[in-house]
Amino acid sequence: MNLIRVTVDLNDPKTFPKSDVDREAVRATSEEQIAEHKKEDDLFLKEFFRKGCRY
Repeated sequence: MNLIRVTVDLNDPKTFPKSDVDREAVRATSEEQIAEHKKEDDLFLKEFFRKGCRY
């Protein structure tokens, strides 16, 4: 996943970011891939809280 830096002027709605979601990539993601990512996220959070949230 690529990260994109965005600068927003809260007083100028024209500077608000538009959606950068890759809809094709979302459609191509299988339920198995989603389940695997969820498992990885759950393990990360379990370890994060076990260590006392010190990352």
